[in-house]
Amino acid sequence: MRRAPTLCVIDDDDIYLYTLRRYITTESLADRILEFHDGQEAFDYFRGIVGLPDELPDIILVDLNMPIMDGWEFIEAMRQVWPSIAKPISLHVVSSSIDPRDLDRAQRENIVTAYHHKPVTREVLRTIFS
Repeated sequence: MRRAPTLCVIDDDDIYLYTLRRYITTESLADRILEFHDGQEAFDYFRGIVGLPDELPDIILVDLNMPIMDGWEFIEAMRQVWPSIAKPISLHVVSSSIDPRDLDRAQRENIVTAYHHKPVTREVLRTIFS
C-alpha cells in the first residue's frame, strides 16, 4: 500500500489554510501537512533539509502574494537548490491572481508543475494528489 504524500502549503491566509486543511483531512489526501506563512520561512526550512528525502514534501502549494518573501521570490530561491533536492516534488502555484502574466510566468518556470486559481476545489485537489 502506497503511503499518503506529504503536503507543504505556503500561504499567509489563515482562512484559506483552515479550509485547505479541512479538505485534505476529510479526503485523507496527505499524511502530513507542513504550513508556512511566507516564502522565506518555507525556503529556510527547505534549505535545511534539501538532502533528506523523508523530510521533504511530495507536493508544494505556494501562493504568490505574501509578505516578507512572495511566491515568485520563493520559486526563484528554490530554483537555485532544486537540483540538490533528494526527491521529486510537484510544485503548484495557487493564487487568486487573474493576471495573465502570472499564468504565463508560471508556465515558463521549469520547476512549476501547474497554476491553479483560488479557491481550490476538492476536484482540483484530487487531481493534484493523483
